[in-house]
Amino acid sequence: MIYWYSGTGNTRYAASYIATATGDDRDLFMRRDSRLSQITMLQKAGKLPMPQPPENPVDSKEVSGFFCPVYSWGIPPVVLYWIRNCLDAEAARGTYIYAVLTCGDETGRAPQMLRKALARRGLSLDAIWSVQMPNDYVLLPGFSVDDPQLAQRKLEAAPKRLDEIAAQIRGQVRTEDCVEGPAARLKTGMVYPLFRRWGTSFGHWKIDRDKCICCGRCVSVCPVDNITMEEARPDDKIQTIYRGDGNNCGLIRAAYPKWGKKCISCCACYNACPEHIIEFRRFTRGKGQYYCPF
Repeated sequence: MIYWYSGTGNTRYAASYIATATGDDRDLFMRRDSRLSQITMLQKAGKLPMPQPPENPVDSKEVSGFFCPVYSWGIPPVVLYWIRNCLDAEAARGTYIYAVLTCGDETGRAPQMLRKALARRGLSLDAIWSVQMPNDYVLLPGFSVDDPQLAQRKLEAAPKRLDEIAAQIRGQVRTEDCVEGPAARLKTGMVYPLFRRWGTSFGHWKIDRDKCICCGRCVSVCPVDNITMEEARPDDKIQTIYRGDGNNCGLIRAAYPKWGKKCISCCACYNACPEHIIEFRRFTRGKGQYYCPF
């Protein structure tokens, strides 16, 4: 069984790749959603390659895999919450347990954090790996997406790394193969707590309503259903939008995204906006977008 959480699609791709390469089935940390959209910056790259299913797939009853991204050199708070309150530990107990962490560059002490979270539920990791994928975090000064060339190089390198991991999973290898990076203990110990305290300020999201096309893509990609569409205010400049599906065309009253109080700072809405008009205070101005093209 594979459990996964993904914001901008990097971890979704890794989990899907490993699921195919090992012949395992899949499950999802938060919810199952097939509506995630392909977008913008890396469309020229086309679909990422996927492996052929193995002749001898793993038995999903004997293997448990956990997939999640690294947030500020730690495990996303939503994943820690899920492990603490939602994980069926009995279903995983006695299986070969592994984890795959996707990261822009390095993991810090995130592997140790995940080990501790699972240990509190009576589970022990047999193996854990990290996989570099393009950066997607844009909510703090100094943090931005990779330039398209670097992002493309990471995407091209990912399948080889995932093939290596899949082979070790099939062999139930016990290992820890993560790129922690320099000053890992300091980054996880000091930066991550600040991220948990201040990194999910839902009130700072906004859009340019004059440029919003009311497509609802930000709603569909949010992994925790934190965004809804609300009707335009009477004083909005854009009151109606012309929309048609080829058969039925007409004017409809505009609806715009509204953020709730469950933001987990995954940046999916920002990176998936086709008009690039979603902002988080001043931190996102002048920054690019990245959304996994798978």
